[in-house]
Amino acid sequence: MIQIKDAYYFSHDANARYDPKIIKMISVYGMKGYGWYWVIIEMLREQDNYKLSIYDQSDIDVIASQTYSDSEKINTYIEDCVKIFKVFKKTKKYLWNASLLKRMKIMNEKRGKARKAAKIRWDKENSNHANAMQTHSGGNASKGKESKINNKISDLPELDWRKM
Repeated sequence: MIQIKDAYYFSHDANARYDPKIIKMISVYGMKGYGWYWVIIEMLREQDNYKLSIYDQSDIDVIASQTYSDSEKINTYIEDCVKIFKVFKKTKKYLWNASLLKRMKIMNEKRGKARKAAKIRWDKENSNHANAMQTHSGGNASKGKESKINNKISDLPELDWRKM
């Protein structure tokens, strides 16, 4: 059994089945081929570089195993997906999907920006906590709080309860 450390997320179009390339692929391989497509996409997503090794027969055997197919069928399918349907690209060593690479680049850039923003926020909060500790350690901390409360109360409008 495979132990999954992380639930790998990637965005994809909810209507991917209507892509003309996918329609052509389904017309030849049926929904089984569509299933194979998504299994391979998921396998690509799990790789560090989002590319699958297809260097030797054992690599094809792994893909065949994951798609519950045999190596000959899956090899033919991959070749068709590269040459005819153009949903995958490959070299002698790797198989990839250009759309997945683009989406993962965008996602990784967003994650990088979010990490930087979180670090800035974390650093700011930590410095504010340090400053707050210094302020509260002084003898005037409670007087400062009281004056702030009094200022807020004095800012409230006078209410005439008889007009309500």
